[in-house]
Amino acid sequence: MKVTLGTLSESAPAMVELGSLDLEVRLSFRIAKFIDALNGHLKAFNETQKKMADKYGKGPRKIMSPEEGEKFIEELDELKAEEVEVPDFKVTLADIEGPGGMDANGREIPKNKIKPIHLSALLWMLEE
Repeated sequence: MKVTLGTLSESAPAMVELGSLDLEVRLSFRIAKFIDALNGHLKAFNETQKKMADKYGKGPRKIMSPEEGEKFIEELDELKAEEVEVPDFKVTLADIEGPGGMDANGREIPKNKIKPIHLSALLWMLEE
């Protein structure tokens, strides 16, 4: 499946959230493998973005003139539009939510929750 680097970058915090949920073992394994596959692309994206900031920014805080800032944003937009191949992976809302129910001692097992902002960032990998 192809996805843009911008989409991957924007979904990184949501992936961390998804990876921290208490999910069924097989699903957790599939998600962990998927996140590992994405990390290489994200690392390369972040390193390239840092090099661009070094190129256009001055000083330790990478201060840019308006012209340099425009060039930086233009290059960053091009980088974000770059498509990369990632493993085909889809997850359902029911998978993320989990079964809930009761444990062996009669205590309620709550369903997983995820913030709407994170769910929005994961739309590209959700299926109904």
